Amino acid sequence: MGPKTAELCERLRETSALLKRSGEFHWSAWLDASLDRIENHDLSGVDHLLGAYGGMGSFNDLILTYVNGHTVPDVEVRSVNDRLDVLRSAMHELACEVRRDAEIVE
Repeated sequence: MGPKTAELCERLRETSALLKRSGEFHWSAWLDASLDRIENHDLSGVDHLLGAYGGMGSFNDLILTYVNGHTVPDVEVRSVNDRLDVLRSAMHELACEVRRDAEIVE
């Protein structure tokens, strides 16, 4: 596993943990499924992850807030969603790079 793939796996773990702490289990399960495939040297995990981006109701649209059924305290909504935005962007960029480079195949 190359360095970009390893970094992608770390961002997936971090984002999934953030989502679970916030009570968002649909997208955390999606990320976990992608991670499992990638860690098993299966490039389809990258495609699975990228499938979460784009379109109505996609991972891009996710906002962690009590109103949406999440467990994020009101005082933390902004900071938690800012962190999610950073992680979401990093994962997308890394996934595109890994896919392009097919770095996952040793």
